[in-house]
Amino acid sequence: MMKSLSLFFFFLLTSNIILAQQLEKIDSLVSELKLSSDKEKIDLLNQIGWEYRLSYPDSTLFYCQKAIDLSLELGLRHGIAQAHNYMGVASVYQGKYSEAFIYHKQAQNEANAVKDFAQVAHAYNSLGRLFFSQGDQIESHGFYHKALEIFEKINDRQGAGYCYKSLAQLYTLRNEFAKAQEMLQKALSIRQELKDSRGMISVYEELAMIAKEQFDYPQAHDYLQKAKDLSTASGDQISVAEIDLSMSSLYLEQDDYQKALITSLAALTIAQSLDNQQLLTDINLLLGQIYLHKGNLYTARQHLEKVIEYADQSKLLSPLTDAHYYLAQVHEQLQAYQKALFYHKKYITYKDSLFNVEKAKNMERLETRLLLSQKEYEYNLLEASAAQQEFILEQERSKNVAQSIVIVLTLVLLSVVVIFYNRSKTQNRLLEIRKAKIEKQHHEISLQNDKISEQYLQMELQNKKLKLLNQEKDTLMNMVAHDLKSPLNRLSGLSDLLLLPDQNHHEREKYASLIKETSQEGVNLVKDLLDINAFTNTSGINYADLNLKYFLEEQAKAHLSDAEAKEINLHVQCDASIIFRSDAIYLSRVLDNLISNAIKYSYTKTNIYIIGGTIGKEQVMIGVKDQGPGFSHEDKKHLYKKFKKLSARPTSGESSHGLGLAIIKTLVDKMNGSIHLESEVGQGSEFILRFPIKEAVSIS
Repeated sequence: MMKSLSLFFFFLLTSNIILAQQLEKIDSLVSELKLSSDKEKIDLLNQIGWEYRLSYPDSTLFYCQKAIDLSLELGLRHGIAQAHNYMGVASVYQGKYSEAFIYHKQAQNEANAVKDFAQVAHAYNSLGRLFFSQGDQIESHGFYHKALEIFEKINDRQGAGYCYKSLAQLYTLRNEFAKAQEMLQKALSIRQELKDSRGMISVYEELAMIAKEQFDYPQAHDYLQKAKDLSTASGDQISVAEIDLSMSSLYLEQDDYQKALITSLAALTIAQSLDNQQLLTDINLLLGQIYLHKGNLYTARQHLEKVIEYADQSKLLSPLTDAHYYLAQVHEQLQAYQKALFYHKKYITYKDSLFNVEKAKNMERLETRLLLSQKEYEYNLLEASAAQQEFILEQERSKNVAQSIVIVLTLVLLSVVVIFYNRSKTQNRLLEIRKAKIEKQHHEISLQNDKISEQYLQMELQNKKLKLLNQEKDTLMNMVAHDLKSPLNRLSGLSDLLLLPDQNHHEREKYASLIKETSQEGVNLVKDLLDINAFTNTSGINYADLNLKYFLEEQAKAHLSDAEAKEINLHVQCDASIIFRSDAIYLSRVLDNLISNAIKYSYTKTNIYIIGGTIGKEQVMIGVKDQGPGFSHEDKKHLYKKFKKLSARPTSGESSHGLGLAIIKTLVDKMNGSIHLESEVGQGSEFILRFPIKEAVSIS
C-alpha cells in the first residue's frame, strides 16, 4: 500500500515539475493587465495566480484575492468561483489542507449560485484530490465521480480528462490496475484529441508505472519511449532526463546493466547541463547501484558519495539512507569492513529518521483527515440549516403573497380612480416631452455646427503646415542648388585649366587632385542630404553592447590622418570597464561628425579631447572638446538648423555645408539622448552627449 502511495506522489510531483510556470508567461500576463478591460483584468489576475501556484502559492492567494475584490467592486460576480478554486490548490501546496477545503467549498457554492457548472466540477475534482492526498479513498472516489458526471454533461473534454486521470491514480493506489489503465486510456484519448503534449507525457509515464508494477517490462518501455519522443519534440530536457532515469531503473530491474548504464549516463549529461540537484541526486544513486551490480566498486563508490554530497545540501533523507546502504555493500565487497560498518550504522540511523518522518507524516495525514471530515460535517450542517431557513422563508413568502393579493386588489380600485385623474395630465406631459425633444434637437444641431467649425479650424492649421513644408522644400532646393553650383563651377574651371596646352605633368596632377577634392565635396553634400532624410524617416534602433573606451579609440583612429595633417593631437580619456548598450552605427556617425568638425575648425598644433564616462547610475556621457574659435551667442540660436552656416570657418579651407550638426541632433534624439554645447568665442568648444542607460552600465 505504502509503495503504491509513494509511486503516486512521485508521479504527481513529477507532473507538477514538468508543468512549472514560466516567469516569461507571468510577465506577459502582467503586461496585458494595463491594456485590458475590467472583466478581462479579473481573468488575467486569476491566470497570474494560477501560474504562481507551484513555486509561490502566497502570490496565488494575493492575485486571486485581487480578482475577487475587483469582481465584487464591479458587481459582476465573474471569476470568483475560479479564484477560490485556485486559492484552494495554492493552500494544498502550502500544506494548509483545512483552508484548501474551505476555499473549494466556497468555489462550489459560488459556482452553483451563478450556474458556472464547470467550476462546480473543478471544485469537486479538487476536493477529491484533497481527500485522496490524506488517504481517504472513499470520499475522494465520490467527489471524482460527481466532477466527472458534470464534465461529461457539459461536454468539457479537458475537465473529464482531469477526472479520468484522478480516478486512475485512485485505482492504482488500490492495485486495481485494469481499472486504472482504462481511466488512463480515456484520459490519453482526450489529450491526444486536444493535442496536449505535456498531458500525454504524464499519462504515458503513469501507464509505464502500472506496467512496471505488473512486471510487463516491454510495455513499460514502450510507454516511456512514447513519452520521451514527445518530450524531445517539445524540447523539454528535464522530462527527457527523468524518462531516461525511469528507463534505466526498468533495465536495472531486468538485470540489463549495460542498457541501464547507457540511459543513466544520458540522463546525467542533461542533468549536469541544467544543474538540476534533484535529478543529479537520483541519477547518481542509480549509477551507484548499476556499477555495484557490474562489480565496478570504485566507480560505484564515487557516484554514491556524490549522492551524499547533493542530498546533504538539499536535506533529502531518502537518498541519504539509500546511499549509505549501498556504500556499506561496496566497502564490504572491497573487504574494508571498518568502513562498511561505519556506513551500515549511518544507514540504520537515517533509516530510523526516515521511519520517524514517515510516521509523523502519517499521523499528520490522519489528523488532517479528521479535520477535513469535521469541516465537511460542519458544512453539511450549515447546508441543512440553510435549507431549513429557506423552507421557513418560503412559508413566510406564501403568507406575504396572500397579503399582497389583498393589497393589489385595493390598489387596483384606487388605480382606476387615479387613471381618470392622470389622463388629463398625460396630454400635457406629452406636449412637454415633444418640446424637450425639439430643444434637444436644436442643441444637437448646435453641437454639430461647433464640430464643423472645429474641423474647419483644423483644416486651416493643416493647410498652414503644408504651406510651411512647401516653403521649407523650396528653401532646401535653393540651398542645394546654391551649394552644388559652387563645386560644379570650380569643376568646370579646373577642367578648362586641365585642357590648356603646354602644361607639365606636375600641374596636371595638381588640377586632377583639385577636381577630385571638389567632386568629393559635392558627393559629401549629396550624402549628407540623403543621410539626414534617411535618419529622419527611420525609426529602427539596433542596440548592442559596446566597450566605450574601445569604441572611442576606434573613432579616433578613423580621423588620425586628418588630425596629423594639421598637427593636431587626439586624446581619448575613458575608463576601460564601461560597457553600455547603444546603436553602434548611429553613435559612430554622431562621433564621426563631431570629431571631423573639431579637426576642421581647430587650429594647427592644438589638442582635441574625446572623453567618456558615466553620470551616476543613469546616464553615459561622451564629450568632444577642441581648442578652436568657439561659437558666438548668435551661432548657438541656429546650431542644429539645416544648411545654416555659422560664424566660425574651417581653419585650413575645408568645405562645410551646414548639415553635420543637424544630422547629429537627429541621431541623438532617435537614441533618446541629449546634446549640450559649452563654448565661448576664442576659447574652444565642447559638445557633451548624454544617453540613458538601457540596462546596467558594467563598471568592474
